[in-house]
Amino acid sequence: MVSDPISADPTELIDKPGAVVVEPIDYTKGTAAEYIFKHLKDQIPQDSAASSPIDFLLIAGDGREDEIVFEWANNLKEQGIVKKVSTVSLGSRNTSAMFTLTQGVTGMSRSQGIHD
Repeated sequence: MVSDPISADPTELIDKPGAVVVEPIDYTKGTAAEYIFKHLKDQIPQDSAASSPIDFLLIAGDGREDEIVFEWANNLKEQGIVKKVSTVSLGSRNTSAMFTLTQGVTGMSRSQGIHD
């Protein structure tokens, strides 16, 4: 069992079959996406009719760490903050992404519904 600190950075250990995954606690792909979106939103002039800095958002990922970004993007669409959102998982696994491409990035341009 690993219990000693492995670095000065805040991390968490996730026990997986045959492996131990070390992930950051403070900064993730999700916090990065939220930060960038907030920064873009703050750039909208106050007298603008725009409520969102973007019209279309595409999130594609191939790992477990991408799930938080898929969920964040899906929530933006559900809340009506971004009108057109597509989330795509590459590979075959359970996912909260809207679409799954089992053949990887070669299927990105042929994906059905990606522009809906």
